[in-house]
Amino acid sequence: MSKITLPFERCWLIRSFSPGPYRKGEPSFWVAGRQWNASPMHATIFPSEIAAQAQIDDARFHKRAGFGASTVVEPVPLEGAVRTLGTEIILRDGGSHGA
Repeated sequence: MSKITLPFERCWLIRSFSPGPYRKGEPSFWVAGRQWNASPMHATIFPSEIAAQAQIDDARFHKRAGFGASTVVEPVPLEGAVRTLGTEIILRDGGSHGA
C-alpha cells in the first residue's frame, strides 16, 4: 500500500450529487455513505475546503465537464479517504490511518 504524509486530520473531497457514474463506464465510489465521482481530481485529498473549492471554481471557469451546480466540497473522514484511495495516510503528529 502506498503512503503519504499529511499535516492535517481532516480532508475534503469534491463530490457531485449525480445519482450514477460520473461518465458512462466510469465507476463511482462511496465514502462515508455517499457517492463520489472517480475522476482523478475527485479522488484528490485537499488539505482545506478553500483549496478544494478553488479547484471547482477553476474547473467551472475553464468549462471542464463534470463541474456543474451539483458539484460541491464536503469534509470526509481520513479513514474514508484511505479506504477509497488505497493509501495509508501518516499524520505528522505520529498518528496513522490505514485501511
